[in-house]
Amino acid sequence: MWPYATTAEAFSDVLRLSRAMSYKNALAGVPFGGGKAVIIGEARKAKTPQLFEAFGRFVDSLGGRYVTAEDVGTTTADMTNVARVTRYVRASGAHRARRAGIGAKTALGVYLGIKAASDSGSVGRI
Repeated sequence: MWPYATTAEAFSDVLRLSRAMSYKNALAGVPFGGGKAVIIGEARKAKTPQLFEAFGRFVDSLGGRYVTAEDVGTTTADMTNVARVTRYVRASGAHRARRAGIGAKTALGVYLGIKAASDSGSVGRI
């Protein structure tokens, strides 16, 4: 969820994000594509249960070809509203990572990246 200035800007960003996710998944050996979604809006002002339920109905219309989760500007609480209307949603619920300002999946990715670099001798031991 981001306050894009235009729909074209949001469209460009979602394509950029999905492409990056495709590469990330391929490098990690994940057998899924790089789907991403964006919601145009100011996360601190525009959130309503109805907005996330509408988003959930759209996700549901894809029949499982896309599964959403919290990311920039959204929270596990927002995903609870999405889950009212679709089963194609995942929420990490990682409260410690949230307090740190990052998502659990991001934290895990950073940790695994550091560990991999460390194991390859690229950086000092952790």
